[in-house]
Amino acid sequence: MPPTPRPFPLLPTLLALCLCAGCPSRDGLRGPDGACLPTPGQVRVAISSLPNTLDWSRSREQSYTNYPVLHAMMRGLTRLDARTHQPVPDLAESWEVSTLPGPSPRQVYTFHLRRDVLWSDGVHRLTAPDFVVGWRRALLGFEPGTFLDVEGAEDVIRAREREDLSPAARAQAVQAALEKAGVVAVDEHTLRVTLVGPRSYFLSRVAYVYSFFPAPSFDLVGKSEEAIQRYFDEPEGGLPRVLGRFQVERFDRVAQTLRLTANPHFQGEQGGVERLTVLQADLAPILYGQCKLDFLFMDEPSALASAPPGELQRQPLLSVYYLGLNTARMSLPLRQAIAAAVEPSALVAGLLPTARAARTYLPPELPGAVSPEAPEAVGFPRHDVALARARLAEAKDAGRELTLLVRGGGTFLPEVAIADAVRRQLAAVGLKVTVVTTANFTSDIRASDGSVRHDLFLRRTGADFAHPQTFFTVFEPGGAHYTEWQKLSGGRAIQDFAALLDRAAGEMEPPAMRALYTEAQRMLLQEHVVLVPIFFPDRYFLRRSHVSGLGVDPFNFLTLRTLALRKPAGS
Repeated sequence: MPPTPRPFPLLPTLLALCLCAGCPSRDGLRGPDGACLPTPGQVRVAISSLPNTLDWSRSREQSYTNYPVLHAMMRGLTRLDARTHQPVPDLAESWEVSTLPGPSPRQVYTFHLRRDVLWSDGVHRLTAPDFVVGWRRALLGFEPGTFLDVEGAEDVIRAREREDLSPAARAQAVQAALEKAGVVAVDEHTLRVTLVGPRSYFLSRVAYVYSFFPAPSFDLVGKSEEAIQRYFDEPEGGLPRVLGRFQVERFDRVAQTLRLTANPHFQGEQGGVERLTVLQADLAPILYGQCKLDFLFMDEPSALASAPPGELQRQPLLSVYYLGLNTARMSLPLRQAIAAAVEPSALVAGLLPTARAARTYLPPELPGAVSPEAPEAVGFPRHDVALARARLAEAKDAGRELTLLVRGGGTFLPEVAIADAVRRQLAAVGLKVTVVTTANFTSDIRASDGSVRHDLFLRRTGADFAHPQTFFTVFEPGGAHYTEWQKLSGGRAIQDFAALLDRAAGEMEPPAMRALYTEAQRMLLQEHVVLVPIFFPDRYFLRRSHVSGLGVDPFNFLTLRTLALRKPAGS
């Protein structure tokens, strides 16, 4: 999920020059009451980092920077309902699901595409081959593992990695594997996708993960890879062709400015927005105060109290902030004592305008999650000082000093203050904790031998799509969980957990799926005490009153798809 932007020494000067030279009439444009006035048809926003590519089929490192813009430009087979987070039709108007019999049953989705969807050139219609071209390009991209649920994707990846073949022979092997992959255009309007097994999260993934979006095959087939790269990353003349609300007008990497214009062939309300300017700005608060921006993330917790009255807004995120426990350095009784000593509500009291204290790992509003009051969650750890002291009496390692690693910056949460509150709560039951701040969490948490060297750490995990599976993969074998729980019981605990997640991913009935994911929570929170949930974060922001639909989605990205300009009163 996106961190606070890194500094760019020349950026503030360049950006200020760009703004002053490009839009002098916007500086100080205020009404008689001092309120910033809108620029007709235009919206300006600043984000932490501009996209590192506009090629949605070829995600790259730090691909989170691409999401807000690519979601404004493109659409998927499904979309997520804003209220329930459940997948509903978008480019696919309907679909059927079937199962192919065999030793390992495969799941087949047959999608029926809408016939009235035009690409932004206004000439070409969306077709099933657009998905085949897009998904095959993604399989040849930087993160092909995204497609491992698709039958044949693993064969493509293996062919790409064959060092025993000459480049020409390897290219032939890759092409042969692509031809057999489980994405097929049955006809112009029917797409068949075969998965390696039942995947209850598949429709949610294709709604949000942009690698699954279609590509304009009519523009790409027959072009060299170099030409395709220029097509996406040196946009001009209405390229690249898109299906979403906005198309690219200009991408100025020197001035760190991306200009988008309304896609005239988008099906839906344009909301009066003719041009959207996206900036990368370290000076965003100043620019917002000068009426040069219409939206501002409030990423400094200390600034929340001074926000203009009535203007501060928040979006609950599908994410969880938790205390991680190093199971290799602390006994189970000590971990149980820590879980009972922590009182989540008190940890964040007074640090944020509002805070949703957590007693479960999964946010309750996530499809497939349970409420902390549900009978299934009764055994999850709760604040109990007497129990904490009793468990400490059993713990032979209770007397040593513990270290708690926390980020010292680069986050929109008051992490250091929360860490100090954790220290005080644990001190109240007799545990001594030293807080260690870091600017590089992933480097500082490990010792030179690769083991995790701290006892405790604070971390946030956010959903990549609206399904429990995305929260749990980090705790599977090979996941970056930093809890060392892969060593418990000789590795059996984490293997049992992985097997449970496999069953849950293949369970299509919501009640049974919920029960399996609740059991996964029980393993992490109660049986092995791998983590202690603290709260479910919110993202705070300011937005001009003349703008609507511009905010933050539950995945912590700007909602550029839905922004609109409010009509003046009386118009």
